[in-house]
Amino acid sequence: MAHILRLGSVSKSFGAFDLLTDVNISVEEGARLGIVGANGCGKTTLLKIMAGIEEYDKGSIYLAPFTDIEYLDQMPMKASPLTLMEEMLTVFEPLIKMEEEIRALEHRMEGSYDEELLTRYGELSEKFGELGGYRYMSDIRGVLTGLSFTQQEYDKPVSVMSGGERTRAALGKMLLKKPRLMLLDEPTNHLDLNAIRFLEGYIKASSSTFIVVSHDRYFLDEICTDITEIEQRSALNFRGNYSDYRSKKTQLNDIMEKHYTLQQREIKRLQGIIDELKSFNREKSVRAARSKEKQLERIKLVTSPFRQSKMHVTFSAQRQSGNDVVKAEALTKSFDGETLFSSLNLDIKRGQRVGIIGPNGCGKTTLLKIIAGMERADEGEVTLGSKVCVGYYDQNVSRIHGEKDVLTDVYDDFPYMDLGEIRNVLGAFLFKGDDVFKKCSSLSGGEKARVMLAKLMLGHDNLLLLDEPTNHLDTDSKEILEDALDEYDATVIFVSHDRYFINSVATNVLSFEDGGVNLYEGGYDDYLSEKERLKELARLKEEGLTKPLTKTAQEKSYKKEKEARKESSRIRERMKEIEKEITLFEEEIAILEEKMGLPETYKDPTLAKEISSRYEELKENIDLLFAEWDELSQ
Repeated sequence: MAHILRLGSVSKSFGAFDLLTDVNISVEEGARLGIVGANGCGKTTLLKIMAGIEEYDKGSIYLAPFTDIEYLDQMPMKASPLTLMEEMLTVFEPLIKMEEEIRALEHRMEGSYDEELLTRYGELSEKFGELGGYRYMSDIRGVLTGLSFTQQEYDKPVSVMSGGERTRAALGKMLLKKPRLMLLDEPTNHLDLNAIRFLEGYIKASSSTFIVVSHDRYFLDEICTDITEIEQRSALNFRGNYSDYRSKKTQLNDIMEKHYTLQQREIKRLQGIIDELKSFNREKSVRAARSKEKQLERIKLVTSPFRQSKMHVTFSAQRQSGNDVVKAEALTKSFDGETLFSSLNLDIKRGQRVGIIGPNGCGKTTLLKIIAGMERADEGEVTLGSKVCVGYYDQNVSRIHGEKDVLTDVYDDFPYMDLGEIRNVLGAFLFKGDDVFKKCSSLSGGEKARVMLAKLMLGHDNLLLLDEPTNHLDTDSKEILEDALDEYDATVIFVSHDRYFINSVATNVLSFEDGGVNLYEGGYDDYLSEKERLKELARLKEEGLTKPLTKTAQEKSYKKEKEARKESSRIRERMKEIEKEITLFEEEIAILEEKMGLPETYKDPTLAKEISSRYEELKENIDLLFAEWDELSQ
């Protein structure tokens, strides 16, 4: 397939700091490339270089002829005096002018016959239809609805919109333009789950090429055909979606680690021989030492896998709560005369990890604050169970005081702790050395999130209320947080748009829907499956094709389906593990085959026997793994 974009050895520096070095990327027409990497590694800069917004220092960029590019920045669209609908209509100005000409021709032809006007009218009408003139208003409404804009907002001036709304509006304009190449920087940041799912469907159905920078792993899994990781200032390219990339990257690191270890062992062995030969101080020994030194010089050094510093998080409760943790009865809350929720009931037990989902503005954060005691409900009440102590993570990081440095800010919250102990904890959250004296006001979003998590960890509470905890975290930090919450033996209630995070952490999903809330068992995928099952059941019931199931039968059916999904998931994971084990065994076999041909091996019967024995053992293991894989795939 033809390439629409190619980067050849592209480099970018800022002063003496090299941000990107020898970046090589090839993007095929129609591909959907996801760019991932740690915060600050240069992903946004790379996207701007591709868009022609940012200059690059070295290398070359090829862009296919007649390629129109649209770039979606993380920053919101500039304030505009136009309304939302007027802003969308600017995309179709040529069509609108054509439509005006068609109406003018119709007016001129009224009551008289003019063949020339009729011909012009026919040609223009046909062209208008081919260019989508009869459906552009429908396209606009479809995109705006998909991006969670209501019809009442169509006449809202862009100038009074929030930053998130303007970013959604900018995304809407881009999708309506349908350029050949779209560059999106964190497009899901201001979207609710329904809007994200709409965007995924749009991208998968589009013939355009997409290059996306995102920390949303579920989104990358859904849309990507390729992944590029920016690591150590360069690019690693992988085929497949995010999960494929993670699997291949793990295998690559394991292989690199093994090769690096074996090579270092070989270098050490050769150096030992050289030192021993030189110690004899005889001409023959010196010549042999020189020969070995040349052999050592010819070795092409294998690089050790890059290991980025990662934060360490461990949540533990100082004391155990009672079994009943949160009980809410008939909660009602309104803002400015608009009801967020009414007659809401909750019953959360110890050990549950409940993910709250729903459209923007439905009251998710408000519910969390009512549970935390930070806001009051208009009606109803919340009761916390015996010995429940609450830790709250605010998505706006308001518990961090800008005028203080990091160390002082944490110490003021935990004055009974030793400063050295606090420094150790901050070190675990990647605040090393003088980093602890940084002013909180100068911290990045990711750094503020790490300070908040450090405070949360030090609180040792048994009920954690988390409002969008992954918003400012890079991928590695998200996975570390997921593992920490999985091992936490108390209760968690969290609001999140991160479906990958919900799948990894949640034991239940609380969904705001149809004016109320419903609690589902399992993670996000389980929630989707149950919604589909209920939808299908409702359809069959409406068509009279099935009798309504009793509540007991519904519960049995749900449990059976859930167990089947778990077993299917377990089988897929095991097959992936087998594939990984086979790859590692085959790599080791290749190394052993290489060793078998070396003179030092066949001259040493003991070593040759050891290598041969290990070789046969690996072959047998691979046969067994292939047999297990074949059985699982049936």
